[in-house]
Amino acid sequence: MDNGEIIQTNNQENTACPSGLCAERITVFYANANYPDTPIIKLAITAFKKGDFMEEPVYPCGAYRQVLVESENRSKILMHILMAGKNRIDIVDSASDLLLRKFNYKDLA
Repeated sequence: MDNGEIIQTNNQENTACPSGLCAERITVFYANANYPDTPIIKLAITAFKKGDFMEEPVYPCGAYRQVLVESENRSKILMHILMAGKNRIDIVDSASDLLLRKFNYKDLA
């Protein structure tokens, strides 16, 4: 975060789908609840399978991409996002780069 805080989360699974939450949304919601005036400046997304990193990067779902874009819009600071796997790391300079045709507050007018 912009204040140096590092937040770690994980998926919260539930057998009654879709009652669980992905780690990415938990991270943003926790950050916004506990540090409402502090922008998220970097985000790293990784996944493990059988105790080891996945071979390829994993990417956030569409719902989470929208959450990231809205968080970035509120803070007015770009959020750099790393998506890491054992074979490579993909990096975008803004949440908007993940959601090109995004829904935004202007659409509510």
